[in-house]
Amino acid sequence: MTEKTEITIKGLHCVDCVKKVERGLSSQQGIQNVHLNFTTGRMNIEYDGNDISLHEINAKIRSLGHEVLEEEMEEEEENLFTLGNWKFVFTLISGISMFAGLILEHIPGDIATDSLLFEPANFYDIHISGILFFSAMIFGGSQCLRSTIGGLRNKVFVIDSLMLIGAIGAVLLGEFSEGAAILFLFSLAELLEDYSVDRSRRSLRELVGLKPGTVCLKKDGEMVDVAASEARIGDIAVVRPGERIGVDGIVIDGSSNVNQAPITGESMPVDKNTGDTVFAGTINLEGRLEIKVEKEAKDSALARIIQMVESAEEHKAETERFVNRFSKYFPPSVIVMAIFVATVPAYFFEQSFEDWVYKALLLLLISCPCALALSTPISIVSGITNGAKHGILFKGGAHLEKLENIDTFAFDKTGTLTVGKPSVTDVIPLNGHTRKDILAAAASLESLSKHPLGNAIVELANREHITIHPVSDLQEKTGMGIEGSINGERLIVGSSRLFQSTALDVLEKDNDGGNVLSGLEDQAKTAIIVGKPGEVMGVIGISDRIRDGAKEMVQNLRDLGIQRIVMVTGDNERTGRAVAKEVGIDEYYTELLPEDKVGIIKKLMGSSTGISDDDEITTDPENVSGLEKKEPRKLRRKDSGVAMVGDGVNDAPALVTADLGIAMGAAGSDTALEVADLALMDEEVGKLPTLLRLGRRTMAIIKQNIILAIGVKLIFAILVFPGYVPLWM
Repeated sequence: MTEKTEITIKGLHCVDCVKKVERGLSSQQGIQNVHLNFTTGRMNIEYDGNDISLHEINAKIRSLGHEVLEEEMEEEEENLFTLGNWKFVFTLISGISMFAGLILEHIPGDIATDSLLFEPANFYDIHISGILFFSAMIFGGSQCLRSTIGGLRNKVFVIDSLMLIGAIGAVLLGEFSEGAAILFLFSLAELLEDYSVDRSRRSLRELVGLKPGTVCLKKDGEMVDVAASEARIGDIAVVRPGERIGVDGIVIDGSSNVNQAPITGESMPVDKNTGDTVFAGTINLEGRLEIKVEKEAKDSALARIIQMVESAEEHKAETERFVNRFSKYFPPSVIVMAIFVATVPAYFFEQSFEDWVYKALLLLLISCPCALALSTPISIVSGITNGAKHGILFKGGAHLEKLENIDTFAFDKTGTLTVGKPSVTDVIPLNGHTRKDILAAAASLESLSKHPLGNAIVELANREHITIHPVSDLQEKTGMGIEGSINGERLIVGSSRLFQSTALDVLEKDNDGGNVLSGLEDQAKTAIIVGKPGEVMGVIGISDRIRDGAKEMVQNLRDLGIQRIVMVTGDNERTGRAVAKEVGIDEYYTELLPEDKVGIIKKLMGSSTGISDDDEITTDPENVSGLEKKEPRKLRRKDSGVAMVGDGVNDAPALVTADLGIAMGAAGSDTALEVADLALMDEEVGKLPTLLRLGRRTMAIIKQNIILAIGVKLIFAILVFPGYVPLWM
């Protein structure tokens, strides 16, 4: 009887704690699968209910030294430094006892002795300072003892055991104040680790807190409050001023200003009118809105953001993997060295046994990898949640790490450098056809397409009340256009590549004596030809406005040291050149099919990327399922990498191929979330320099953490042998 459940666990300081819990549970009969997420503190577990109960699982977790929040309750934000937290109280008592003992120890007179508690040979000569030191050890070491006992019961090695061994060794050597200091300082360190981990998770809890609890639905003329999870596609939700929007959908009545910062990171409210898209978790500031539900709660943009941030640790940064490997082998190596130091000098070189045991204890304490193990994941979690709050969504720490080494950016044009909402500017009839003929043919075919250029044609046809005819035998030619039959007549809408060369002769002269296509393209307009296999009926000119801030973004990237900025587009050469010139890009490639974009990205990456022409990288934009599960790609060199920025549709193959795939407008694009390594949740291309700075800043902090963690250990290890380092230090 396989059962699945999710349990929230408190007290996870680092990856070592995660491994301890997973190993401890996996060894139990009936446990089939365990995955504990350090980022969230939540564990997904599968077990056989006939062999083990949920109560027994929770008891096992507690025996390993961790607390369980029952009934899958979310971890509430709490102040760790209050009398309501037993860890803080025990640490406080331990610290007071230790410092009081030190004061009494150095008071001259009968109260104190020259020894810290008693001479090593006299275990009955106990003084007040000794009682205080023992009190400090009992309260400071309670968590260590609890964790160690749990580890022994479950045959799992825990780092806390090293601290306990160090303190016991200090007592046996008569260094009671140092034993007290070890356990007090370690208890304080764990409290501070709790604070650091809690702070890094706080942003994630804030995201989870945005999930709407209820939504007001309009049913049979009545308003009914239901759980947000019960809203279904097609339902009508009513949102009053000041309320949080509970669903992803389309506004069908009303207008208002909406604060979209939780989803897109936009600092200013956005006007929403009939036909506009709204997202769950955003706030309706002014008017009353009626919204048609487009997605269920589990598929909303907010739910996807939370799910992706929570699962971001699945793709660990290479630095984190190195640290985890180092932390795995470092403690056992130092423990072996400590045993060697404790025995060899005394038995083979007639050195002082107590002196070398003391030094061995020092090595045991130095071998504790907590600081090193914590150095990377906390920074990664902080960087990912920081990005999410600003509308930047990472799929994992590996992708955040790559940003430091990106030196080339490749941009799609439509929907990336331009707003992606083109409008028809010209309709040029040819060969005796009328404007109505051209729009009717084009709109009929494009009504079955999702391409933004086609949508612009359909919108114009609707505004001019032009009839859209049924289409049969529809064929989409990716990157070129669309074909179909209307009343048995074959029609074509797309680029010149779909037409016979003789049919294109009519385009050679426009009213000004120039080529029709060239005249439109010189104005940065996309020319769409409408016609039949052997005849051109006319040309439609479509213009797509350059995004605000695109030019400044390109310059800012150059200021940040990006060496190469490239534009790749399926549009024609003249239009591509005009757009590239306007935004300040010198290198551009035009008239590209999806597979051509892949070739350009491979060329930019270089032959040493490990990607060959034989690699199975799909060039079909519709066939992208599962690509996001690929192992993160490694950069070809430590100091270089290529980022591809696109809208996630025709750019999907190029996004997958690049070292780093960045999708634009992910709040409305399922494809972008599937294939990209990270996504910008709004349409602000100007966030790319901010994204680059975030990646570099995060990696700088990680390097500082690692250098400090390893550096301090090495310094202390060197100073152990001359005798300059006491246990408490």
